[in-house]
Amino acid sequence: MTQTKVELDLDGKIGGTISTADNTDTLTLKSTDADANQGPVLNFKRDSSSPADDDILGQLTFTGENDASEAIEFVRIRAGMVDVTDGTEDSRYTITTYTGGSQYGRLNIEAGETVFNENSTDLDFRVESDSQTHAIFLEASSSAVGINGSPSRKFHVRCPDADVYGLGVDIDNSSGNPYGSNVRYTALSPDNRTSTFLVTSDATTSRCIIYSDGDIENHDNSYGSLSDERIKQNITDANSQWDDIKALKIRNYKKKDDVRQYGDSAWEQIGVIAQELEAANMDKLIKHNDPSPADVASDSSFGILYEDGDTIPYGKQIGDVKEVKEKVKGVKYSVLYMKAIKALQEAMARIEALEAK
Repeated sequence: MTQTKVELDLDGKIGGTISTADNTDTLTLKSTDADANQGPVLNFKRDSSSPADDDILGQLTFTGENDASEAIEFVRIRAGMVDVTDGTEDSRYTITTYTGGSQYGRLNIEAGETVFNENSTDLDFRVESDSQTHAIFLEASSSAVGINGSPSRKFHVRCPDADVYGLGVDIDNSSGNPYGSNVRYTALSPDNRTSTFLVTSDATTSRCIIYSDGDIENHDNSYGSLSDERIKQNITDANSQWDDIKALKIRNYKKKDDVRQYGDSAWEQIGVIAQELEAANMDKLIKHNDPSPADVASDSSFGILYEDGDTIPYGKQIGDVKEVKEKVKGVKYSVLYMKAIKALQEAMARIEALEAK
């Protein structure tokens, strides 16, 4: 293969202008190789004897005139060296365009990230799929993201297909402690029935709401569990619950986290104490959970929280639980209610027997 090298040397500088008065190709790079390797190659080479960080490697500029006969750099493509240290070289690649009379960065490919809209202007980002014009859509004016449409929430998923879940979360790790969704108020504690953690609605009305105070409300006031006989075995009559229910101590108390938030205005609750159930030999009603940050704040025996100055791992933040020392004891109230129903039946039988006499 014959190679031809052409150089224009003007006082130590390579330069020149190629002009055309029509719309035909101004410059063509042609390769007649028939192999599967590189074709025509345009190489921008910065051959400095003293390379330095942030040197520009090369630039393509698309310049035109506006209606005031001013030369405008409408589009610029630039490549640069961020770090020229041997073994740790970094580079960047940027594309800028004019929008609304000003030049803005549209795409910045950096060593550690790829950024769209670096200069924070009102530029939407949209990805089309085979059937959706807004398969992924970032609306710049509202800083909201939509899937399959324009968003009317901060993160809005629209599902136009039947028999398909609109949102799915698969936790694929096979060890450790997997976690699902986590909804947190990080700047305030509303603790009321105005703010919500979850609202489920159909086209007519809200069907189930979890409020920010933890209350759950559903439209039909119905709470249940699978109870079909066909999914159960070893079905027998329950033992007497009389002694267990009689041994229960029903207490009034205040939660320490409510006292921290409301002081003397914290309200009294009614319920049982897990340790007292254990003392009454009702251990099977006790469940053990990892402590929440509020639990650790209530009693340091539960663990330690991340503080300012700690090394915070991925997925954690200041105020999260850093170390669990002891589990928090909870009570299976749903089972306790069934025990109470059984005891009530026993009481009814005794009453009916006395009435019969």
